[in-house]
Amino acid sequence: MGRTPGLRQCHRVGSHELTLCHQPPRTAAIRLTTSTNFQNSLLELAIHWLAPSRVGTTIVIHHGELDLSALDTSTAVHTPPLSVANRRHFAALVAVLRQHDLAVVVTPEGAIRKVAVGLRWSEDAERAVTIDRGMRHRSAQRYSWDQPSATVVVVSEDGPVTVFRRGEIVVTTGAAPAPLPTAWPVGAL
Repeated sequence: MGRTPGLRQCHRVGSHELTLCHQPPRTAAIRLTTSTNFQNSLLELAIHWLAPSRVGTTIVIHHGELDLSALDTSTAVHTPPLSVANRRHFAALVAVLRQHDLAVVVTPEGAIRKVAVGLRWSEDAERAVTIDRGMRHRSAQRYSWDQPSATVVVVSEDGPVTVFRRGEIVVTTGAAPAPLPTAWPVGAL
């Protein structure tokens, strides 16, 4: 664990390095949620299950009142009672999230509320956020800029995981490890 004064503090989670970006005072002490177990479960799901499976998704957690007008629920689907805080649900979550390209809304306790939800943002957010990392990241960052009570976790299909809060990147990982080969070369074992 190292620290570069005023800029970044690095933490290791499994075999991936997370970079916590400090930008005082607005984002310096932001936590994903009030529950460390929930935070660890969410990061485990994103980093060790979704990213290596190449499942791109956006996970939205609201810590205050949910503004339904900022969500497009016209394509939303309900799921069986699943939770990102319950490791036994991870395989089912990978299967569900692989089928839907839009965001998933999660309660602060980790329960899946809706899947396949579109994120809406204001013209101010569109002008303020000019990230160049793809539509999933751009929409997540713009949505989080408009919704200060939301934490948005983006898992890229290419592997990296990014956490947004108040329009800022809070945590980002490097590329995910390559998935296991689908066929082993002859004589490899």
